[in-house]
Amino acid sequence: MTNYFQNNLIDFFTGWPYILLISVLLGFFFYGLFGKIWKNRIPKVPFAALCSIILSPLIYQGILIAFFSLIFYEYHPERDFNKESWNEEIQNRHEMSTDLVENDILIGKSKAEIIEMLGSPNSSQKSDQDTITTWQFNLGNEGHAMGWKFYTLIIKFEEDRARKIEIEELID
Repeated sequence: MTNYFQNNLIDFFTGWPYILLISVLLGFFFYGLFGKIWKNRIPKVPFAALCSIILSPLIYQGILIAFFSLIFYEYHPERDFNKESWNEEIQNRHEMSTDLVENDILIGKSKAEIIEMLGSPNSSQKSDQDTITTWQFNLGNEGHAMGWKFYTLIIKFEEDRARKIEIEELID
């Protein structure tokens, strides 16, 4: 628990120039705001300073959260499964994978039916000699934060029928 507080304290003090800048800007803002509201009835400087000191660390944290949220924002387009698009746009197959999994399009289908729909899996074994119980299909990749995310569709068979469909995501 002590390390947690020490790390947060270190994080706080590494950002002190920014907090100071925000505090000064807030001080001017509140001084002007209180000047319009209270005119000359009460001293504006202490209230402006107090408000800026209290709010500046909160605003600094809010700015950091907003900044990193924008950097790591992920947009995942989704579309319905289409056989022609599946075969033509290999790098964008991941956009159709959710439809395959959520709507159970492949569940209960034989290996031959799946080959008809999706093509051959990533393995080099011929489908008529296939005894593998798990097939994998490359779904392409997309940018992820400051790296890449690679997608794989995994189909698990029982008694030569598809029983379980999963999407595996590998982040680089």
